[in-house]
Amino acid sequence: MASRKSAHRNASRRHPTVAARQTGRTDSAQTQAGNQLEHALTLLADAERVAQIGSWEWDIQGNIVTWSDELYRLLGVDPATLRTTFEGGLELVHPDDRDFLKATIERASREGTPYVCVHRVVRRSDGAVRTWQSRGTLVVDEQGRPVKVTGTGQDITARIQLEDALARYAAVIESSEDAIITKTLTGTILSWNPGAERLYGYRAEEVEGHPISILFPTERRDEWEQTLDRVRRGEHVEHQETVRVRRDGSRVHVSVSVSPIKDPAGRVVGASSIARDITERRQVAEALARSRSQLQAFAGRLRSARETERTQIAREIHDELGQALTALKMDLFSLKRSVPEPLRERLLAKTDGMAALIDQMVDKVRTLASDLRPAVLDNLGLVAAIEWAVHQFGRRTGIRCLLDLPPEQVPFEPERSTDIFRILQEALTNIARHAGATQVDIHLRATPGEVVLEVHDNGRGITECEIVDTRSFGLLGMRERALSWGGEVGVHAAPQGGTSVTLCIPLGRGRPGAAA
Repeated sequence: MASRKSAHRNASRRHPTVAARQTGRTDSAQTQAGNQLEHALTLLADAERVAQIGSWEWDIQGNIVTWSDELYRLLGVDPATLRTTFEGGLELVHPDDRDFLKATIERASREGTPYVCVHRVVRRSDGAVRTWQSRGTLVVDEQGRPVKVTGTGQDITARIQLEDALARYAAVIESSEDAIITKTLTGTILSWNPGAERLYGYRAEEVEGHPISILFPTERRDEWEQTLDRVRRGEHVEHQETVRVRRDGSRVHVSVSVSPIKDPAGRVVGASSIARDITERRQVAEALARSRSQLQAFAGRLRSARETERTQIAREIHDELGQALTALKMDLFSLKRSVPEPLRERLLAKTDGMAALIDQMVDKVRTLASDLRPAVLDNLGLVAAIEWAVHQFGRRTGIRCLLDLPPEQVPFEPERSTDIFRILQEALTNIARHAGATQVDIHLRATPGEVVLEVHDNGRGITECEIVDTRSFGLLGMRERALSWGGEVGVHAAPQGGTSVTLCIPLGRGRPGAAA
């Protein structure tokens, strides 16, 4: 199938005399006209190549089809391999679309009307299936008989894909529960989706063309300028929690993300924002925070009440039971002296055994009272209490203890001292039960801003599962005590082996449960 240029050249060579007789021009004029025609055909070919549109012509009587060079290129066809007939052109159409295209052209030829048909073709160079748009117009002679059909063909695959993507994007925007808004760099609203209508109460026709500042509370009018500065630099603003004003004047908490809109040259020409109503989420978060604060306050009061009760029980055990045992021992010795000499030898072994038993009971009472509430904590303060507790721990377990304490007493309120002391006790208890350690290092340091307690052992090391185990009530209790003061407890396996427990509590905070 020849191209349009070659067809024109062949026709001129076949009929030079007729062409000269019809035009009545000289050979020079013929040459000039031929050159002009060649130039026009060249311009047409260039235009087709730039527009990526090919043209064709079908001689109905001779059933000869002529294609432009661009049409051959678009369809990946070697001109020497294609039949120059209408049927030959149909061979490139997708088999499922051939009858449809043929019927469309035949109907247009009968009715004498132009047609536009979208169908598929199979590009011969690589076998790719492309979406194609064919246009055709019927040409008739003076008697109105069909002579030829001229038309164009264009590969619209990319355009169809883009339109599909835009349609999906538009559907997402239309169906989104979020407010999606586009605006210029001066803040003029360009588009407003149904989600924005639901969130802010304005209809699209009410706000498009108006400044975005109508949504900003008075005290936040500079917020858009700050965001705009970042957008102009091509930055994205992610999940900014802020406040907007609805049409009825009420306020709504939103999470806003803003992205720059760029032109093909990469210049920022506008901004697109997505806003989500987080009012309910904030209310839930605030309610959860209030509930947690109340629980922490309750836990603080519960711990305080428990410590008070332990102190009272320890005092009663030490004073009442200890005094009773002491009196019992004194009575026993008095009884032994009052027994007649002949009977005294027989009772001596019994009374000595009873005295030894009373001494053991006194020691147990003192130990029990100290475990409930060490008197040294109330009488001498935290540093002395830590020293006493570590000494007792080493004596009971045989584990070597290295203690690093401030040279002077650190003044803490009783509740704070108690919680720090109980956290130390729990850490030492865990070491005795689980670590298999032979040495423990304890460091206490205090600054004007915080107090830090570090306990490190050389045992097996705690595992990650043990750290996050929700059934580890000892660790949970340690963390809860620290949290009530705005502090934290870190527990981790140390790189050099063993387990490290670090307590940090800021100073200057109120009583447990006062804030969270």
